[in-house]
Amino acid sequence: MARCQAKFWGQVWRLSWEQYRDTWSPHIDHVGRTKESLNLVRRDTTKGWTIKNVHLMNRGEAMHRKTKGKHRARPKGMGKGTHHWRNKHD
Repeated sequence: MARCQAKFWGQVWRLSWEQYRDTWSPHIDHVGRTKESLNLVRRDTTKGWTIKNVHLMNRGEAMHRKTKGKHRARPKGMGKGTHHWRNKHD
């Protein structure tokens, strides 16, 4: 699912399944959606998802950290808050 999200947002994903699994396996009991849970995040948000650019971070901190650059990039087709899969112009 993380790989699909990266693709949706136009972010490079270069983590193998083994790298992803090995990163999470010691912390599997901290998976969740509470602010104490862990998230896999990029160290540098201008670069892709590579083993050297990711680490686990407390979800509460991860959701409030600043990104590099002035704004978060939006995927093509997602202008002004409209979701391209909901457009009825077909």
